[in-house]
Amino acid sequence: MGTSTLIVLAIIVVVALWVVAIYNGLVSMRQRVNQAFADIDVQLRQRHDLIPNLVETVKGYAAHERGTLDEVVKARNAAVAAQGPAQQAAAQDPLAGAIIGGAVGGIIGGAVGRGTGAAVTGAVIGAAAGAAIASEGQRRASGYYWWHNGCYYRYPNGSWLQVAPGYCG
Repeated sequence: MGTSTLIVLAIIVVVALWVVAIYNGLVSMRQRVNQAFADIDVQLRQRHDLIPNLVETVKGYAAHERGTLDEVVKARNAAVAAQGPAQQAAAQDPLAGAIIGGAVGGIIGGAVGRGTGAAVTGAVIGAAAGAAIASEGQRRASGYYWWHNGCYYRYPNGSWLQVAPGYCG
């Protein structure tokens, strides 16, 4: 075996190793491409699985908004129709309760917005806050007030009487 034969064999071995390396590189690239498409499919499937949750959340929030709007309109009409300062003052509490309750629901729904059903949770809490404010207005309309360390009843003539705390609760 001559030197030229060894050089030819060395070139053939180098070319063969180069072909094998290129083939392995192409196979690994094909695997990465297939894995990337599989990852995209998984992401799309997860996204499509979340759409029904989003639809239910929007439906719940739309129902809350509709209810809040109805309450605000009803309370506004009552406030506009009120005659005299006493009735106007009594009509302002449910109006404030409806407006603030809707705002609280929107704020909490936005703050918790990353979870499923956050808008519905915000709507429920906002409705509860609005109901609490409205009930406070009804309690005040009845003449009972909480002041410092006790519950008081205000007579129509303006005088006050301290009563049991249960009347203000």
